[in-house]
Amino acid sequence: MSNSFDFDFADKIGYESPWKKEWENKSANSLNFKNKEQKTVSFTPNITLECGKLKNLPVNTQVLLRFTVEGKSEQSLFESDYDVTFSCSNKNVTLTTKSVEVEKGWTILTNIISKKEGNASIEIKVDGVWKNTVNLNFLSSKDIFTEGDIIRQINEFKYIKKLCDTKPPPHKEYDENYCMQAAERGLSELLNDTVNFYSVYRKTHKHKNNIGFAGKTAYDRGDFFEKKGFVESIITFDSYTINHNEKKAIFESKNATQAEQNYAKYIYSIISLTKADEKKLQDLILDEIKEKETGFHVFYFTVTGGFHTLTLIIDNLFPCDPSYQIWDQHGLSSSHGKLDELAMGIATQTSWTFANTCLNRYKSGNTKYYDSTETKLWKIRRK
Repeated sequence: MSNSFDFDFADKIGYESPWKKEWENKSANSLNFKNKEQKTVSFTPNITLECGKLKNLPVNTQVLLRFTVEGKSEQSLFESDYDVTFSCSNKNVTLTTKSVEVEKGWTILTNIISKKEGNASIEIKVDGVWKNTVNLNFLSSKDIFTEGDIIRQINEFKYIKKLCDTKPPPHKEYDENYCMQAAERGLSELLNDTVNFYSVYRKTHKHKNNIGFAGKTAYDRGDFFEKKGFVESIITFDSYTINHNEKKAIFESKNATQAEQNYAKYIYSIISLTKADEKKLQDLILDEIKEKETGFHVFYFTVTGGFHTLTLIIDNLFPCDPSYQIWDQHGLSSSHGKLDELAMGIATQTSWTFANTCLNRYKSGNTKYYDSTETKLWKIRRK
C-alpha cells in the first residue's frame, strides 16, 4: 500500500486535504530554488582590471596585473567554477597566467612584460566565451624611473641625513647648509652619473668631481641640467597667499627671542593656497605624469625663490593609489603621502622656508623687502 496521498483523486471526490496548501507551497519553493540555482549556474561573470586607470606600462619591465572576477562567492556546494583564459595577439608580450579556474569574487594575478613599445590587447574568455578585452600601451619614456633607481637615490638621502643631523658634523663636508649638495648626490645615484652631478665618496668624503656651489643657486644648477639634456620639463609657480600680518609680526619683533617665537608660531600659516591655486599647482604637476607609463617621477626643485633645494619623488607604480615624497638633507620631510595632497605639501615647504627668510631679515635688519615665494621644478630624465 502506498504511503503517498493522491491530491488529484481527492479533488475529484471533493475532499479538501488540510495538507494540500502546505504541499503546494513546498513545491513552489522547490521550483523557485531550482530556477535560482539554474540562473546562477548559467551566469558567467565578467573579468575586469582591478585598477581601471592602468593603461600605460613600461617596456622590458615585469608588471603585476590584478583582475577581479565579478560577483560574490556564495561559499556553497552549488558554487560554480569558471575557466578563464587570457590571450594576446602581440608576440612581444608575455603573460605568466594564461588559464585559471576561478569562482566569483576571486582576484586573478598575472605578470605581463613586453619586449617592445606598442599596443597590446588582452582578450579574456570565460568558459570559452569572450567576456572582455583590455587594451594596454607599452612605452619607454626617459623620465620614468624604476624602483631600483629610486632605492639608490633614497639610500643616499638616508646616508646624508645621518651626517647632517650629527652635531657637530663628523666631517667638514657637512659643516654648512647642505640642501643643494644632498639633492645632487641623490640625482647622481639615480642616474649613475658622477660627472655632471655633485657626488662624494662615502668613506673618505672626497669629491668625485670639481663641481662646486660658490655663488650658485638651484636655479643655476637646474639650468645646467637642462642644457645637458637631463630635464624633461620645467614648472614655475608663484600663486601663494602671504599672511602679511604674520610677516609683520616677525619683522617688528621687540627682540631676537620674540622673533624666534613668532617664527615658530607662524611657521606653517604664513603661506597658504586658495582652493583654486591649490588645484592650479596640483594640475601643473599631474599634467606631467598623466599620460606616462607606470613608474617613478623625480623633480629637482626649489622653494621660496631658491632659498631651499629639495627632491620630489612621485610613486605612480599603482595609478589607483599614487603617492609622493619630498626629501632634503635631513631625510624625508613632513610633506609626503597621497598624491592628491601634493600641492599642500609643497605649500608647507614654502611656508616654513618663507618664515625662515623673514626671521633672517629681522636678524640682519633688512626688513624693507621680503623674499620671493616662487617654486620651480625641473622634471628629471635620462639623456
